[in-house]
Amino acid sequence: METDRLSEIIKQKAEELGFDECGITPVIDSSGDIERLRKWISNKYHADMEWIERSIPLRENPGLLLPGVKSVVVFALNYNSSDVIFASDYKISKYALNRDYHVVIKSKLYRLLSFIQEIDPVIEGRVFVDSGPVFEKLYAVNAGLGWIGKNSCLILPKRGSFFFLGTMLLNVSLTPDSSYALNHCGECTRCIDACPTGAITVPYTIDSNKCISYLTIEHKGEIPQNIDFKSGKQIFGCDICQQACPFNKFSLNTGEEDFVPTKQLLSMTNQDWETLTKSDFKKKFKQTPLYRSGYEKIKSTIAYINKNSD
Repeated sequence: METDRLSEIIKQKAEELGFDECGITPVIDSSGDIERLRKWISNKYHADMEWIERSIPLRENPGLLLPGVKSVVVFALNYNSSDVIFASDYKISKYALNRDYHVVIKSKLYRLLSFIQEIDPVIEGRVFVDSGPVFEKLYAVNAGLGWIGKNSCLILPKRGSFFFLGTMLLNVSLTPDSSYALNHCGECTRCIDACPTGAITVPYTIDSNKCISYLTIEHKGEIPQNIDFKSGKQIFGCDICQQACPFNKFSLNTGEEDFVPTKQLLSMTNQDWETLTKSDFKKKFKQTPLYRSGYEKIKSTIAYINKNSD
C-alpha cells in the first residue's frame, strides 16, 4: 500500500477509536534531549526514579525497542472534566477520576496495531503509554501536535494540556506531518508562579523532589516535612500548574466515557477517606490510577496533610 494512503487510513482509524489527535513523525535524532536528560539527572531532579536513568539507551536508540523502526505515530486523548466538585477537602488529579488510562489507551492502540497488520502482515509495531522509554512529548512536537510548555506539559493549540499521549513505533515509512515550530508561552510564567512548592525551578525544568504529583504517587516513604502543600490537600497527583495555564481556557470536556469522573469517587467525604480500609480501597479503586500508588501511600499522604494542619 502507498505510504500516503496507509498514513491516511491510520489517522482515520485513530479518530474512529476516539483519539482527538494523531500525528506522524520519522525517528529523529534525540541527542540534544539525551544531553538535557543527563544534566537533569545529574542535578538529582529525578529523585528516586532510577528507572529514568536506566532508560537512556532505549530513548537514545528506539531500534532497541523495535528493530527497523522507521516511524513514530503519536496519539492524544482528552481527559479534561471542567465541572469536578469533590465532596471532601482532599483532591485528586483529573486524570485519575475513573479507569486507569494505561489500560484504556493501550487497548485502543493494540486494536489499531492489529488493524494495521491486517492490511499488511509484514508490518511490526510496539505501543507505549506514558511509562515507556520514549520521548513522547518530543515526538508529539515533531508530529505537529503542539508545543511543550514551561511546566513540561504538551500544550495543544486551542485545546490545552489535559491530554494523555500514546505512541506507536512501526517498521514502515509513513508520510510525516510538519513539526510544530511555534512556542506560544512567550513571557507568561503563570504555571511557575502557581506551583506551591517551587517545583518548576526554571522554565521547562521540573525538580521531582518538590513536585506534588511525584510526591503523592512515585515517592517512596514519607513526604519531607519541609515540602509544604498541605493547604492544597492533594492526595494523588496535581493539576495546579495546568489550571493556571491560560491555554486551558480552551479545554473541552472529554468524550471518552472511561475518563468521565465517577460519582463514587467524587462523593467520598473526608471521613470516608480517613476511615478507608485496605479491602474497601481495593474494591473501589482497583481499576483506577489510584491503585498504582497503593493504599498505604494514599493513607500516608492523608496523614501528612493533616499533621500539624489547622
